Amino acid sequence: GVRGASHAPPAVMSPAAGSAVTPGGSLPPGHQGVCGANISQIPSAITMPRSSTTSVPVRSRASSYEPPSPKPSAFSYQDDHGPNHSVSQASHANNGGTSATELEKALSAKTVELDAIMEDKEQQIKELQGKLKAAHAAKIVMSLVDSAGTTHGRITKTMLQTHLIGTPFEDFMQWILSNKQFSSHDRDHSGTLEKVELLHAFEEFYRHPLQTLVQRTVDSRYTPRGRNVGSANVSGITTMTGHGLTTIGRRSVESDGAYKPAKMYKAVDKGDEIDLRLEDFYNMTNSAIPFKRVNRGFYKFGETTVELKIVNNKLMAQTEDGWNRGKFGPIEKFITCFETLEREKAGIPIDAAT
Repeated sequence: GVRGASHAPPAVMSPAAGSAVTPGGSLPPGHQGVCGANISQIPSAITMPRSSTTSVPVRSRASSYEPPSPKPSAFSYQDDHGPNHSVSQASHANNGGTSATELEKALSAKTVELDAIMEDKEQQIKELQGKLKAAHAAKIVMSLVDSAGTTHGRITKTMLQTHLIGTPFEDFMQWILSNKQFSSHDRDHSGTLEKVELLHAFEEFYRHPLQTLVQRTVDSRYTPRGRNVGSANVSGITTMTGHGLTTIGRRSVESDGAYKPAKMYKAVDKGDEIDLRLEDFYNMTNSAIPFKRVNRGFYKFGETTVELKIVNNKLMAQTEDGWNRGKFGPIEKFITCFETLEREKAGIPIDAAT
């Protein structure tokens, strides 16, 4: 057989004429080939087998090959539509994203629900703690006021003032002594509070605790009048906002937001440091009860006589009735306590705004 059938055989040269004879041609009889074979014995026509390999045209080989764009493959899985239901990969990815979004929404809704439950539980705990605290406080106050058991479980304003000054319940005393609060808890209008009424008063007090007014100091607009007032204690007064007592009331307020009392105090003795300190402090409050100088270091605050002096560069007060356990206390604490009492004596409403 002939090897290399896929290639054309080389041309056969005639030694006589030097002409090339291609396969399939013929030579005159008697001619010999290159190898000495008798050409006449070669068939006049040689049939070459057709190549099984199809050649690629030159132009086609030179052009670039571009594979066809892939199409989304499909796979089968068994679901609600049957075992041969086909879904494309893209559709499966979209379904996965939708499922993740729905899961996130469900988790978010559950988190909000749990937060609401926790807030409700915390509120219930706070209310229970407030009731327990109120019950404990009412029991202690009743034992302090009626230690001898002579009041038959009923206490008056005077008893509260006498026994609660200088105790941890002094803030409650200032709050309950206002006419509005005392009357609202004195259900039978007897002028006294029973233990149950005292308990309810403490519950309301702890739901709306006293707040401290922002500590007031001399700002940059204040100009000292030739004396050292930089370290003077000019802090504000403890008040209750929103409900009940406003110890220093809601009286005159200047256009720049600073408080001023109903009647300004003017120092009588310019050489008395206590008198000057009192002027600086008192004129930054909105008290309705005026100070009146009696003697050096002694003043009248309404009907109450008070002694003032400077201790550790702070203005301190002491009264004759044993307020603050008979010791000097801050001037702010003194006004906080006696403002309410003196207003009631003078018939000035606690929440008057004049």
